[in-house]
Amino acid sequence: MPSNLTWRSAAWYVVDRERDVWLESLGTNGPVGHRVLAVCVGGRKLPFEVDPRGDVGGVRMHQVTSFGFSRKAQVSHGIEPWEPYPVPEADALVLQELAVEGMLAFMVAEADRMGYDPGDLQVQLNVPGVPVRRLADYGYAGGIPTDVERRDGVG
Repeated sequence: MPSNLTWRSAAWYVVDRERDVWLESLGTNGPVGHRVLAVCVGGRKLPFEVDPRGDVGGVRMHQVTSFGFSRKAQVSHGIEPWEPYPVPEADALVLQELAVEGMLAFMVAEADRMGYDPGDLQVQLNVPGVPVRRLADYGYAGGIPTDVERRDGVG
């Protein structure tokens, strides 16, 4: 894990030190407005994009639109597409589950730090037949542990 992963860094991260996995927000992909993130597993950054205004069966939710590649991540951050791509469906599911868990934890911690309620966050993965995921699906019913102070001074 890079040594500069602290709350004082300019970038925003969520870190799982026990599993040696971290997620970094890379911004948005411009006019489309998809969030661009990268999950680091085993020293390799895997970029992915999420549409925050996705629609699944008439329900608004976050929707993973690409996993393993992102033009924004490649051009702006030098993160090359994940090879080999596409990956076997079982591997893609495991990695996307890890990335989405990190993304949900990141979004809840970000909302807490900024002093607002993130609401009921739902994410549709980019793997057919996988149900919509919420943070509670990953065992975080009690919230996200954080050692970062909120900007509104609470916590």
